[in-house]
Amino acid sequence: SSDVCSSDLSTAYMDGTSMAAPSVSGAAALLWSAKPNATAVQIKQALMQSVDVTAGHEFKVKTRGRINVQKALAVLNQLVP
Repeated sequence: SSDVCSSDLSTAYMDGTSMAAPSVSGAAALLWSAKPNATAVQIKQALMQSVDVTAGHEFKVKTRGRINVQKALAVLNQLVP
């Protein structure tokens, strides 16, 4: 399942953009800390090009995958020398 366990102390699972936004924001912040001169477009490009897509486990998002910050940093290193 692509659900994310909420950080409140309940046993509820949540999904959707409200749960994805903190993860993507955190990933973008990590990338910017590594390459502070990168543009917003370059950060987005690195994130979009570096997702993991596993056959049979495609997520219902534009990229059909999940975020991979290590791959995103490798892509960003190519975009921003």
